[in-house]
Amino acid sequence: MHNPEEGRSAESRLTAIERALSEHDEQLSDAGLVVWVGTEPTFTDRFSYDAEWVGAALGAQKLGKAQRFAAMLASRVPTAVLLRCVGRQYPEETTPRWSFGLYWQREAGQVWHLPPDPLMGGRASDASAPKRLLQELSACLTKRQRAPRRILLNDAPPPQKSQEQAGAAMPTLPLRLVWSVRDEELDELSEEVQEQCGRAPLGGDAIPSAGLSDPLADQGLSLLCVGDAGPEHPGVVRIELPQLTDVSEFSDLLELIGEACRAARIEGLILGGYPPPVDRNVAWATITPDPGVIEINTAPCSGTRGLLHDSRILYQVAEALGLSPVRMHYNGELVDSGGGGQITLGGPSFEESPFFRHPQLLSRMVCFFSRHPALSYLFAVDSVGGSSQSPRADEGSVETLAELGLALELLQRIESPSPEDIWSTLAPFLVDRFGNSHRAELNIEKLANPHLPGRGRLGLVEFRAFRMADTPERAACLAALLRAISAHLSKLSTPSQVKLWGRELHDRFALPFQLRLDLEEVLQELQSSGFGLAPAIAQELRREQRLLARVSLWEGAVLELRQAVEFWPLVGDLSAQSGTTRLVDSSTRRYELRLRCPEEQLSRWRLSVDGYGVPWATAKDADGPALLRAIRCRSFIPNPGLHPNLPAHGPLSALVYREDQAQAAQVTLHWWKVDGGAYVGLPKDQADALQRTEARCTVEHLNKPQRQAPEAPPGSLSAWAFDTRWAEAPR
Repeated sequence: MHNPEEGRSAESRLTAIERALSEHDEQLSDAGLVVWVGTEPTFTDRFSYDAEWVGAALGAQKLGKAQRFAAMLASRVPTAVLLRCVGRQYPEETTPRWSFGLYWQREAGQVWHLPPDPLMGGRASDASAPKRLLQELSACLTKRQRAPRRILLNDAPPPQKSQEQAGAAMPTLPLRLVWSVRDEELDELSEEVQEQCGRAPLGGDAIPSAGLSDPLADQGLSLLCVGDAGPEHPGVVRIELPQLTDVSEFSDLLELIGEACRAARIEGLILGGYPPPVDRNVAWATITPDPGVIEINTAPCSGTRGLLHDSRILYQVAEALGLSPVRMHYNGELVDSGGGGQITLGGPSFEESPFFRHPQLLSRMVCFFSRHPALSYLFAVDSVGGSSQSPRADEGSVETLAELGLALELLQRIESPSPEDIWSTLAPFLVDRFGNSHRAELNIEKLANPHLPGRGRLGLVEFRAFRMADTPERAACLAALLRAISAHLSKLSTPSQVKLWGRELHDRFALPFQLRLDLEEVLQELQSSGFGLAPAIAQELRREQRLLARVSLWEGAVLELRQAVEFWPLVGDLSAQSGTTRLVDSSTRRYELRLRCPEEQLSRWRLSVDGYGVPWATAKDADGPALLRAIRCRSFIPNPGLHPNLPAHGPLSALVYREDQAQAAQVTLHWWKVDGGAYVGLPKDQADALQRTEARCTVEHLNKPQRQAPEAPPGSLSAWAFDTRWAEAPR
């Protein structure tokens, strides 16, 4: 039965978060700080185990949902133009992926009156419509003194791209219109220009290694390709747009196309081609495929309140389409969508990026993240560490770490480092172990990168160590955390240094207890600097997401079991692992045992795992002292993977007792149903998933062991963890 009090409490929490985000935005504005924020939310079909929703980037069902996603978003922004531009292409792929984008004016400004895309109700025209439109386009350009040249391709270049990759069978677009953007008359077209005008439609061939570019645009020419949209939308006119760098020119072109379409009586139109130019006055959001998910690259917002508004729309549309920000396994395990939830910071323009307005900000950010591992692990996906897709700057080689310290020092000696100084100094260090800058925790490939055509010089830093947020409120609160850190660091006057944690980084900070302590240090530092986060935001950042079981023992003692952080290693022949993915051994799990009791009882509690005596580590937080120990174990045998002769361990059991009492409690975590039976489908919702997880955690009250447990095997103990894989066999 629905509890109205719970509903009012949830509504009150959401309202408090809204107010807190508004206060945060005002706080940065009052300080004269401009930090725009964008996100890359990813959604999956959590009830499907088809390849496209598990690991493959492309799929027919995914394409259909992405098209509906684009249409539903476009209906929320009536002034937006829907564009089907060329998408990204990754190293192992032969042609680009599909992409649907929405382009609109941020403020109440120009509205482009264009025929709707078929996804928005656009209809087919008669067979002569493309030629009729070409004539009207030519007339409109002539009125604007552009003197266009019309070209009819008798033998259109054949499309190369598959239907799945393109999102449809590729059209031929045989009608071409070329003109000079420099108000020059085109009396004669050179053979080279004629050949370039006769190219195949975009998306049918691989993107060159140098990046997507328009050779005609480099010569001051613009080319429109016009024709029928092809089998997916027969009879609908399609126009392929040229590459333009000026927003006003692009806007004028859309206006011209709209005028020509009205004159030619066009009732449905697909716009494709090169991605549009963007500045502070226009917004550009895209919907693209990624392995297992649909990814939304949101239009950046000037504040977190706007981000919350936009994110709520995205989550609502996703839910309506049966897409989810989380995935729930049969046994109740709750993970994110599988695509992460990256957050990007920048400014309204390249020059106004906070990383250039405050030239030491990025250096301080690198150092701040090194000092606070919670920012790297607490909100991250399951795969973290040096082999992950978001490694920290200090998770590389020892030699690289030493050079990073020198690089930061040399950068600090420059009074006003240029964007080029910042990027060229730090780019070699903000990479994964293969040198890929896109796969780093702090991704600066779009900061001031001269080697990434079109996208490299945007003044952006992407923060990759974030799992997909389960709610839009959490996404906005995480963005507020990063913006507050940026504001705090931009005002510092003292130099920063990288913190060298050594083995402690992957031992102590694998425990949720220690990560929570570190988060509290971050929040306190922000508070002291004048950029503190309101209680509603801080409370959301503290929201428990790792607790598996809580057991009340005796005399006030409570034992808690949590999922801890594990660092999965790479396996296989690395030289053969090309492309965007790497094979890791994910068979090791780590769990945190946390025992709370009155302080005078701390020394009396004992822990036994697999029959071995395991010492507790002690720690303290605002709630008082605690006994801690991480337990590592192998949950399955991977193939391929490390240690082929090491068996799987399960279930995981721990015995806790007091040396001065007779009773003991054995807590057991099963990987599957305790009775070994099958689950009836996937969990219906998070409450159902939680019930399944709780059912896998059992507690048995026993007598205390009569004899002292043997010491843990050599190599199995670290300062904070016990690794059961070192034991010969469970006892």
